[in-house]
Amino acid sequence: MKNKKKLIAIVAIVLVVVALIVAAISIFDLGGSKEPSLQEVIENRADSYKTDFVDSIQQMNDQASVTKYLVNWAENKGIEVESDYHGNVIYSFDASEGLEDRKPTVILCGYDYSAIESYANSIVSALTLARDDNPHGQYKIIFVSEEMGNKQAGYNIPSSYLEEANEVFYLANDTASKIANASAGIVEYQFTKDIYKISPTYNKAYKVTISGLPANVINSSSVSMPNPIKTLGNLLANFKSKSVLFDLVEFTGGSESAQIPTEASITIVVSEDATSKIESRLDSAIESFMDKYGDKYPEATYSYEVVDMPYQVIDSDVTESLISLLYTAPNSVYFKDDDKNITAYSCITSIDVTEGTSSINVVASGYDEEKLLELGDSYQTICALTDISFEELDSHPIYKISDKGTALAESFKNSYIEYKTNTLDIASMEQYTMCSVLAEEYPDMNLVAIGVTNKTKDNFAGGFIVHLGKLQ
Repeated sequence: MKNKKKLIAIVAIVLVVVALIVAAISIFDLGGSKEPSLQEVIENRADSYKTDFVDSIQQMNDQASVTKYLVNWAENKGIEVESDYHGNVIYSFDASEGLEDRKPTVILCGYDYSAIESYANSIVSALTLARDDNPHGQYKIIFVSEEMGNKQAGYNIPSSYLEEANEVFYLANDTASKIANASAGIVEYQFTKDIYKISPTYNKAYKVTISGLPANVINSSSVSMPNPIKTLGNLLANFKSKSVLFDLVEFTGGSESAQIPTEASITIVVSEDATSKIESRLDSAIESFMDKYGDKYPEATYSYEVVDMPYQVIDSDVTESLISLLYTAPNSVYFKDDDKNITAYSCITSIDVTEGTSSINVVASGYDEEKLLELGDSYQTICALTDISFEELDSHPIYKISDKGTALAESFKNSYIEYKTNTLDIASMEQYTMCSVLAEEYPDMNLVAIGVTNKTKDNFAGGFIVHLGKLQ
C-alpha cells in the first residue's frame, strides 16, 4: 500500500513537472515566433540601409558610381529597375491584387555624388519604401540625377511617367520634417570684372589655402557653414584695413555648381621685410578658424606656404574692387520672419580671379518673394558701387502648392499619422526643390514636396506604405 501511494505521488510530481515544461516551451515559442510590428520592420530596414549607404559613400566618386549603387541595390532585392541617358534610376512596382484600380503614384528623390551626404536621408527613406511587403497600388520611385547641383534636373524626368501619374511626391533632405506648402525659389548671379596685370611691387609670394570642408547643397542650414571664399576675402579686407601691403596674384575657389564651396586659395605678394608681420596675422587667422570650426569639420585645413614669385600681379584698382565686393556681399542668412523662420539666404559659390575676366558666382534663395528680390537688389547695388558688372544667370520661382496638392498633402498627412500616431506640419520649406521646375512644366500636376530628416526617414517610408495601400 505504501509503495502504491509512493508511486502515485511520483507520477503526480512527474505530471506537474511535464506540465511546467510544456507551459515554458509554449511561452518561449510564442515569444520567439511573435511577428515584429510594421514599425519595427521599417525602423530596422531604414537603419540597415542607412549604414550600408554611408559605408558606401567613399566609393561614390562620380555620378555613375551612385547610379550603379542604386541599380545594384534594386537588382539584389529583385526590384524591377532601369536607368536612362540622364542618369535617372527608375524602380517600378506593379499593383497588388485588389489595388489595381488605384491610379499610379510617382515618388521622386534627387541624388548628386558631389554632395551625396546631403541626400542620404531622403534616399534611405525611398529605399526603405521600395522594400514594402504590404499591399499597394502601382507606383514608381525615380532617383533623379541632380549632378553638381543641377537645378534643371526636373526637365530630364521622362514625361510619360509624370503625365500618367495621379500623384507625385518629391523627397528632399530638410532641417525639419514637414509637408511643404511652398519651397524656396532660387536665383544665380555672376559678377565680372576685366583683369589688368602689372609688375609686382613686392618680392615674396605666399599661397593661402582653405580646403577639406564638406560638400553640401545650399539650404538655410548649410549657408551658415564656413565659406572659404568669404573667409579669405575677409582676410584680404583685414589686411587692407590694418595697412598690410600686398599685391593679389590670384584668387580661386568653389565651382560653378550651386553648392557650398569646399575650398579656396589666394596667392599674394608682400615685402620680404613684412614676413614676420604677415605670418603672424596668418597664424592668428588660422588659429581663430580652427578654434571655431576644427572640431565640427575635422577634415578641414587652413594653411599657407611660400611659393615662387610671379611675373605679374593684378592691378590694385581691380583688387580693391574685388575685395570690397567680397567683404560687403551678403553670404549666409539674410532674413528671418517674426517666428524666426529663415525666409531668404545666399551663398558665394565660386570665384575665379586669374586671367582675362574675373568672375564671382552667387546663389540667392528663399520663399519670401519680396526678400529674395531685395537680396538681388542688394547685390546689384554693391556691384555698381564697386564698378563690377552684374548679371542674372538663371532663376526658378518659389514653388507654392496648388489646391489639388493641398488635398493630397492632407491625405498623406493622415496616412503618416495613422502609421506613426503623431502629427506632421504642413509648412514652407526653406530650400529649393525641383518642384519649381515641375510646377512650371506640368501646371496641373498633383504635386507635394516632403522634408525628410535623419530621425524621420523611417516614418516617411511607413507613411507612404500606409498611403499606397489605400484606394484613392
